[in-house]
Amino acid sequence: MNPKWLVPVLSDIRFWILLFFAVRLFGITDPPIETTHSWRQAFTCMVSRNMVEISANPMYPRTDMPGYNPDIVASEFPAFNFIIFLVARAFGYSHWYGRLINLLISSLGIYCFYLMVRRYYGERTAFFAGVILLFSVWFTFSRKIMPDTFSISMVLIGLWFLTRYLDRNRPEYLLFFFLTGTLGGLSKIPATVILATALIPLFVSRIRIGQRVLTGTALFLSVAVISAWYFWWEPYLLRTYHNQLYFPRSVFQGFQELIDMGFWTVDKFTFVALQSYVGLASFILGFYYAIRNRNKLILVILVLTGGMFFIYMVKAGNVFSNHTYYIIPFVPVMALLAGYGLASLPRPGFSFLLLAGIAVEAILNQYHDFLIKESDQYKVNLESIADQVSEREDLVAVNGGLDPQLIYFLHRKGWSVSDEDLRQPGAVDQMQQAGCKYLFIIRSSFQDTLPYSLVYQQGNVQVYRLARH
Repeated sequence: MNPKWLVPVLSDIRFWILLFFAVRLFGITDPPIETTHSWRQAFTCMVSRNMVEISANPMYPRTDMPGYNPDIVASEFPAFNFIIFLVARAFGYSHWYGRLINLLISSLGIYCFYLMVRRYYGERTAFFAGVILLFSVWFTFSRKIMPDTFSISMVLIGLWFLTRYLDRNRPEYLLFFFLTGTLGGLSKIPATVILATALIPLFVSRIRIGQRVLTGTALFLSVAVISAWYFWWEPYLLRTYHNQLYFPRSVFQGFQELIDMGFWTVDKFTFVALQSYVGLASFILGFYYAIRNRNKLILVILVLTGGMFFIYMVKAGNVFSNHTYYIIPFVPVMALLAGYGLASLPRPGFSFLLLAGIAVEAILNQYHDFLIKESDQYKVNLESIADQVSEREDLVAVNGGLDPQLIYFLHRKGWSVSDEDLRQPGAVDQMQQAGCKYLFIIRSSFQDTLPYSLVYQQGNVQVYRLARH
């Protein structure tokens, strides 16, 4: 058997994207209770389910844990949630739709990233960069029910449309750039870090002046729409309904928090982003070759996106340092430089060997995230427990703290409070006076006895009816 047919297959980025699309279908229908960031996935599911059950108006995203406030929350524009809603309208609601939607869009985003890099740097650099992005932190987060890789992928798709417009001067490509780029930025404002690279064509003299003017106009309108949501509408939602998802820092506070968390801040770049120290070495190599070869485009991309990303880091403060997914907007830039570094090595065989090392190391560092924690399996039964003791419209409380997981799985609205809150004198009575009818207790963290009627107890779960006896 002649193995030569394998060469074009293995060197085709589409093969690897499709292969690991299939690999990541493992556990695609799992509930959001895996090892990391299941809380953020539960929040996304919560907003999506409320679109199905209450209102699909994307201007008013809704949470299940409003406490004493209305249920509308100041958050990112729920474009990702709205797509989940559309699928749910057709097939009925299920939490895992978001996993598949994110995986589809993120895979397309990687392919568009590859096409753009190939357009400017050739097949070899594009292949290396695309594979590195595929196995980076995107490998796991592209199958989570979160808008992070989704939003960056939408921008990457938009930038590919912009590239096509500049090459072919067809206005429909510019329209598609505006639509997908805007949706990406609306879905998560850090996606504007990548969207900012659309500024570069405005200063390229070989591009016709008319195209530059129209590109600048489309980019301006896109940024205007994104800014209107985050700097006008979202503050309005916060002032009116008092529910907040983000807690931005001042410049001084955020910078100080990044310094105080120095190791974890640096770790996001040295390991978390590419999930590989071989990948980090390739990134450094790419930076070296970009300077040595005076590659202005890569250096401009690095400076432009790096400057914007630093602002984003400062506004996030220690939230950036503590959360893996906050590095995601900068990962395509790091993958580009790493791919350029490998492609610049004089020995192609050694470059492919390093690429294989990056892929293996990254997979070994991330495969655990495909597994569900057995200790959390009880959570998927919370709704059936709640149905035994209460009505769907009853307000409830649960000792979930800031994590929305428990109240999402209860499928009720109300309060998610900390164990310390429950121990405060009068705290439970205050919730009762506000209409809370049942208190769900997860006993693994709270073993106190409360002076209310115990209506359910089994395993890790207790339920109190909030009426003194």
